[in-house]
Amino acid sequence: MDDTSNHHTNRVVEMLESFNLVQLVSQSTHVHDHTLNLVITNNQNLIQNCHVHQYHLSDHYIVHAQLDITKPLNYKKKVLFRNFKNIENSVLTTLFSVAFSGFGKNVNNQDVNSMVSAYNRTLNSIQNEVAPEKMKVATMRQMSRWYNDNCRIEKRKCRVLERKWIKSCDSVDKTAFKKQCAKYHSVLTNYTKTAYFQSQVEKCGIDQRLLFSLMNKLCGKSKETLLPSTPSDVELAQAFNTYFHNKIKTFRASLPVISADAFSVPDADGFEISNFTELEENEILNIVKTVSSKTCSLDPFPTKYIIENITVFLPLFCQIVNSSFSSGTFPDDLKVGINHNELANFRPISNTPFLSKLIHI
Repeated sequence: MDDTSNHHTNRVVEMLESFNLVQLVSQSTHVHDHTLNLVITNNQNLIQNCHVHQYHLSDHYIVHAQLDITKPLNYKKKVLFRNFKNIENSVLTTLFSVAFSGFGKNVNNQDVNSMVSAYNRTLNSIQNEVAPEKMKVATMRQMSRWYNDNCRIEKRKCRVLERKWIKSCDSVDKTAFKKQCAKYHSVLTNYTKTAYFQSQVEKCGIDQRLLFSLMNKLCGKSKETLLPSTPSDVELAQAFNTYFHNKIKTFRASLPVISADAFSVPDADGFEISNFTELEENEILNIVKTVSSKTCSLDPFPTKYIIENITVFLPLFCQIVNSSFSSGTFPDDLKVGINHNELANFRPISNTPFLSKLIHI
């Protein structure tokens, strides 16, 4: 880098300038007085005291730099969870069959609200029996997006072999530990990390805007949203509100005035739905196949276990859906996700129980 007449040096300098990068090493880093080892950054404030130590450990000198970067702090969090992993499906099938064997036989004497309430209550009872709610303190760490389960498995193997070597002080265990460490770093760099960034580039496709946005993100360039300067956020929100209100008001004033009664009902041929054709179990099964198996916080039991034992629940679901249609009643227990007093329910996507999806579809 010290030879400005070298063609390759000039190409590297041009490339750094094109990406708005800076090279901070200005001293020779080699025994032949050339600058070969570089420290490149896009933010000079992050690197302090960059200098070269001329220790003759090899033909290259040591480049020392102090990074002004703080490690993200981990924090503790209490987490509530239920352990379903060790429960065999045959056990759940037996519990479901026994609990819902005589369920809903007296349909004429049961309304849809009572059936749904009993359904939720029974599943909640089974859930508390097979997977009671527990609490643990978890350490929340900020992981890289490309860090996946395969990386965790290989890292766990490293820790096991490391503890084994420390305990035995055996050269064989040390060799096994070093081999596993090499494998772990290979998985990190050559497979997981590379595959993640390749997938991110492939997602951009031929969209140049997305590709440049990804490159800026990888290079640490953040695009700041410039907003009008106001004394406070409240005044900024009010200014935007006033602007768009006046804009709509001006647009409406430019429209031609049409004299019409806003509350008049246009003439149309009447169409009345007097009854519904009751659904059969095979139709309910086809609907279940199209519904997502995701579980929300309002479900009384994980949805995937319900779908795995759908033959047990088909008669019950058929009765609930048909009863809801025939009575024109949507179960009250399934309306908790549309409480108008909850601001969170005004999101584009709200929590919807699995049984509610069956009735909607």
